[in-house]
Amino acid sequence: MKQNKIVNFKNKFFTSLIYISLAIVALCLPIIIWKSDIPFFFEKYYRYENKPFELFGGFISIFLSAIAWWEIKKLPKVTINNLMIILLPLMTSLSLLAVVSEYPNPLISADYQVYEKGTIAFLDGWNPYAVVKPYIYPPFMAQFMGSIVTLLQNFLDRENALYILFYLFQCCQFFMFLLTYYLCYKLTRHLGVKQSLSIIIVSALFLFGNPLKRTIIFNQINLYILDSFLLGILLLRRYPLLGGSLLSVGIHLKIYPIILLLPWTITRKWKAIIGTILGFTAILFWQTGGGTNWLKWQQFIEYFITDTEKPTNFRNNSLYSFFYNLSYLIDLSKAEELANFLVSLTALSIFIWIVLRLLQREKYYYSLSELNLHPENISQVDIFRMYGHSIDAIAFALLISPSVWVHHYVLAIPLAILALVIRRHDALGKVLVGIFLIFCLPTFDIFPISYHRLVGLLLLMQLTSVKSTYQYYRQRVLNSKKTPMRVTSKDQVQIS
Repeated sequence: MKQNKIVNFKNKFFTSLIYISLAIVALCLPIIIWKSDIPFFFEKYYRYENKPFELFGGFISIFLSAIAWWEIKKLPKVTINNLMIILLPLMTSLSLLAVVSEYPNPLISADYQVYEKGTIAFLDGWNPYAVVKPYIYPPFMAQFMGSIVTLLQNFLDRENALYILFYLFQCCQFFMFLLTYYLCYKLTRHLGVKQSLSIIIVSALFLFGNPLKRTIIFNQINLYILDSFLLGILLLRRYPLLGGSLLSVGIHLKIYPIILLLPWTITRKWKAIIGTILGFTAILFWQTGGGTNWLKWQQFIEYFITDTEKPTNFRNNSLYSFFYNLSYLIDLSKAEELANFLVSLTALSIFIWIVLRLLQREKYYYSLSELNLHPENISQVDIFRMYGHSIDAIAFALLISPSVWVHHYVLAIPLAILALVIRRHDALGKVLVGIFLIFCLPTFDIFPISYHRLVGLLLLMQLTSVKSTYQYYRQRVLNSKKTPMRVTSKDQVQIS
């Protein structure tokens, strides 16, 4: 058995190495073709300015289709279920690939122009936080992109270097999507769902997800943030140091992922916290030239304290946007003052609500832990605890953020998965309503119904109450064939 595991690991390693190599080729080859202008096969282009992106779409399509064909060839028996497990991820990926390869034309988004402006600021030494439409994120992303431009400028002028930077940025969005798909699939499997249903759930959320499409169209980095959350959650049990260090990358991109440190601290996940601190410090050491140059961080902190973005567009589903526009209807002259008061009061109430959920979940966790459980069931109890805490923390970040655009709601995917898993038998209709409100509706500006994503988020939070989640996991534990012997819980339930 041990030998088989070693052989299996080697096969997976070499397969992964081949896939990664092909992905790198598919990423680099379009640039080579674009710069070399190979005649005939690639000269009659309908949109020359979009040539590298469309070539990327073509090569990745061939690459993914070949993988699917190879996986089908390996099947001992071809069934509808087996085909669905292979072809549904392929179709979902190709659907998103079309968005990646089509939408850079004709212009990059205003959102990406903010990243580009931050990159140029780092290269030329001016303050990106003190201009019209400032760079609004921590310094890391702009500084990292600036390092890539510096490298490219050894071979190209700045204009071409910035274009290739955008190409790399947009195409890496697709690789982040593949990682997100895989991590969401693993999350669903860990929650106790069979393989085929997990594929259906994840594919549906991505195929019909307006926030995901807008993340790609508007060149946002929310998939990086979601992946840092998911990696922190999924690696917590077996590789806490690695999970924490990967979470630190997300914290450097946007502040959101730092919220996971709250449940990790309360549950004493010290290794994960140490990993986060070490990872964050390592990046900070690189950013500041070994601690010698803190200028960009000083500029960011000044901006964050005094000029944090607080949009009031109807499509922005933040508490501030909602209460400002509500206050505007009541009394225009005091709209901002009243909105700040209502936001503070509501945010405090939400924080208390999240803490109470956390404490209630801890109580149920210890109740389940008192059962005489098989190690596999113990892992399920840990999942009840830490996945619940973590998904609550992500929802809390969305609820209290001063700016929550449509694309930010990709972060609600783990909550949607949890709601579907634990309530699919007794409240599927309500869950689908919540998912419909968050993911399926297009973007529009009509007060107050434009805040439907906020309503959907609160609905899914209510449907994944601690009691409902506890009942789901308690039933899983009691029904498991791996409960070792007759035991009695605090609830006076006997298991044979």
